[in-house]
Amino acid sequence: MEVWAWLLAYVLGFALLQLVLYRYFSREQGALDGATPGGTEATGRPVGESGAGAGEGRLRCQHCGATNKHDPQFTYCKQCASPLR
Repeated sequence: MEVWAWLLAYVLGFALLQLVLYRYFSREQGALDGATPGGTEATGRPVGESGAGAGEGRLRCQHCGATNKHDPQFTYCKQCASPLR
């Protein structure tokens, strides 16, 4: 009976983890859906005054146009996972 209890605990814990991850990523996706690119050309350089509400220290993805925080530690877009330049 002890093995079944551990198995049940593992399955329930895994399901709970999946639910937490789903909620986290769906909330983040909802915040990105409202963002629109400032223009038709995505340059990948920090967005200045011409950006749509994005402040300094932001990068625009060349592939999808999403705005990402400028952080040397992160080199990929949060939206589409393409490399940022």
